[in-house]
Amino acid sequence: GSNALHIPGVKAIVGNYRDITERKQNEDIVRQREELFRLLFEYAPIGMALLTPTGRFVRINQAFCDAVGYSQNEMLHMTFQEITHPDDLKPNVELDDQLLRGEIPHFQMEKRYIHKSGHVVHVLLDVGLIRDAEGRPQHFISQIIDITERKKAETLSFEVAVEKLRIQLLAEFIRNVSHDFRTPLSVINTHLYLLRHNDVPSKRLERLNMVEKQVARLGRLIEGLLKMTRLDTDVAFDFHFVNFNQIVTEALDRVKSQLEKMGHEVSLDLQSMLPRIWGDPIELSNALTEVLENAIQFTPPEGMITIRTSLWQESVVLEIEDTGVGIPPDEIPFIFERFYRVDKERPTDRGGIGLGLSIAQKIIQAHKGFIEVESTVGKGSIFRILLPLPTPNSSVSSTRS
Repeated sequence: GSNALHIPGVKAIVGNYRDITERKQNEDIVRQREELFRLLFEYAPIGMALLTPTGRFVRINQAFCDAVGYSQNEMLHMTFQEITHPDDLKPNVELDDQLLRGEIPHFQMEKRYIHKSGHVVHVLLDVGLIRDAEGRPQHFISQIIDITERKKAETLSFEVAVEKLRIQLLAEFIRNVSHDFRTPLSVINTHLYLLRHNDVPSKRLERLNMVEKQVARLGRLIEGLLKMTRLDTDVAFDFHFVNFNQIVTEALDRVKSQLEKMGHEVSLDLQSMLPRIWGDPIELSNALTEVLENAIQFTPPEGMITIRTSLWQESVVLEIEDTGVGIPPDEIPFIFERFYRVDKERPTDRGGIGLGLSIAQKIIQAHKGFIEVESTVGKGSIFRILLPLPTPNSSVSSTRS
């Protein structure tokens, strides 16, 4: 009745055992954590992906696939570089490199993917790096939130704001222009009426001169509006190397009759051997003429207009100084705005149309320069224009800009 095991030739069997309860418990914990990760990864409402350090996808959840339009199988044969918008690829790769070098723990950026159907998908991307026990990079872990609809809403909101601003500017433009047109038209209408009811030759000639003057003003207004419109529509400038002092003297010749009519004296101080600049001589002459006309109009008769050119650092400088009425400090920030007039009581049939300085500023800015003003009420103003000297590649760039 013995249950002993008898094995021929074997006298004894020695056995040992090890308690693996803790290992089994740890394996169960690891298995539970892996299952938890799998569930979180697969069913997360945001896109998630594991990628190699070179950018190849090794694991992708469905939310990620839905965002970019590719199946999981397709994406396992792709890299993130292949679906990233070209303009976002460089900053994305640079951040990846910083992550690999250990310079940052993770990063977040807005970027664009190209959907399989071709349209752009805007996402908020968060990327971390998984390393092995020795600290070697193993996988990027990427999370994305599709923000395309938010971007569309932002764009729509911006477009609505732009449209409101456009309507506001258009309404302001119509108010200004209608005012400038109404005054000379009213004067013309009045004098035409008087012409019909007055037979005195001297009076008729006086009325005709006034009508002619107002027609000329309307012509200047229309010409100014056309100039401003042309500059607003990115007119092509004809750039080449030009003698700036020559442009100054040409602009001065254009206002010679106005200077003589007002009895102004002109002091010309042009620095000799001034370096040539890169510009459009016709447009620069137009800009300088506008600034000179402004100085002439707002300087009482027999005033002084001083014109100086010089070299300052890497710029050619033009100063136009007058002995005019000056500009109040609180008005200076607005003088380059269209239709802005410092002297609002000044009759609109005299002086400028409120566009000259705006036109000048547009042209100067197109030459990468700027215009500024210093002024003292009752003493006069100094308009200062700075234009940069040519860069080494100016002569090889296109002459049309």
